[in-house]
Amino acid sequence: MNRTENIERELTAWFIDTAAPRTPDYTDDIVRLTAGLAQRPRWTFPERWFPMSVITLARRTIRPVPWRTAGLLAVIALLIAAMLAVYIGSRPKAPPPFGPAPNGLIAFTRSNDILTIDPNTGRTTTLVDGPTIDNYPLFSPDGTRIAFERDIGGGSQLYAIDAAGGVPIKLTEVEYKGFYGLVWSPDGKQLAYINGALMIVAADGSGAHLADTGASTGGFPMWRPPNGDDILFSGTKDGVSGSLLVHRDGSGLRLMAASPSGGELAMWTPDGDRIVINRAEPASDGQTMYRVHVYTVDQQGVTVDDEIVGPPLERGWSGYGLSPDGTRALVSVRQSAGADEWRVGVMSIDGPSSGSIVETGPVLQGSGYGYTWAPDGTTILLTYTDKGETWLLDANGGTARLATWFDPNSQVSWQRGAS
Repeated sequence: MNRTENIERELTAWFIDTAAPRTPDYTDDIVRLTAGLAQRPRWTFPERWFPMSVITLARRTIRPVPWRTAGLLAVIALLIAAMLAVYIGSRPKAPPPFGPAPNGLIAFTRSNDILTIDPNTGRTTTLVDGPTIDNYPLFSPDGTRIAFERDIGGGSQLYAIDAAGGVPIKLTEVEYKGFYGLVWSPDGKQLAYINGALMIVAADGSGAHLADTGASTGGFPMWRPPNGDDILFSGTKDGVSGSLLVHRDGSGLRLMAASPSGGELAMWTPDGDRIVINRAEPASDGQTMYRVHVYTVDQQGVTVDDEIVGPPLERGWSGYGLSPDGTRALVSVRQSAGADEWRVGVMSIDGPSSGSIVETGPVLQGSGYGYTWAPDGTTILLTYTDKGETWLLDANGGTARLATWFDPNSQVSWQRGAS
């Protein structure tokens, strides 16, 4: 007998033995445990009500949840959320439309182009150039856009461009009469100016419209803080001139403060509760003097108090430059009797130091000037057009600095920087 025949005999015996019916040793135990249990009713079996193909469908289509993959995706989602939170938290926060803010860039005009300059580094960037004649840049309250005036031949139209650069968009298509007192709304969605009437311009380029106030307009529109629901401007109503207040849609016109001379610029304090006006009044010697008035205004736009602040002033522009925090105004201070020499003064209009004046900057002559406050309230930018100079004055009376650039239009705009 060979090896192969022996294996075949053993396999045959194993198959016969395995196929023989057997009773497991634990059969008696199973019977004893289940003898007292009743059989399940036949109606409880799903197969009696549904086809087997329906019952087994879920088993064939639903796969086990890959928990390791799900955990990995959850970790990735958490990482993405954390990165987004860090990115959003690190983005500069837009400044409020009123009140102090960090200093940003300065927009000005040179050779009919619009430029910006960093006052700290002197770095200059050209935003709008070419053959067009562009002037009078004005930053939006959040510092992200600049409106400017473009001469298109026989008149001008209003344009706007992103502060970071790009292609300007046209905002107006109106008969040119001038964009006097151009000012952005607090939310940056509109602009207001005087063009024979109070005009409201959409900042997205969708058009401009006349605010039919029912009054003649003199100029100087100012949106009321903090929301800009009302607009203050100089004009005449029913034969009475002064400061008028109207809703932004042109309704609800009312006279706030009458003025015999008319045409006065009224400036809001950042809280929207007061207006500051430099009013021309006759002096005892028959000459004209100017007094700074601070009016308290209620929520309905009614003047409830009038306070005169500081000494009599000699120049009409005195009191026009209100600081970002609304507590100080710019005034002129004569340097010698009989001579047209003066310095810029910073006069407090609020608190226990009300009326006190701090002189700053060089001695000036003539009347060619332009000025704007730095957003943080520490510096005054003075354009001295008679000499073609730009000065940065310390609002607290410190050393003044002569800048390296100059805008012949004397109208510059200081960007409210992000915090």
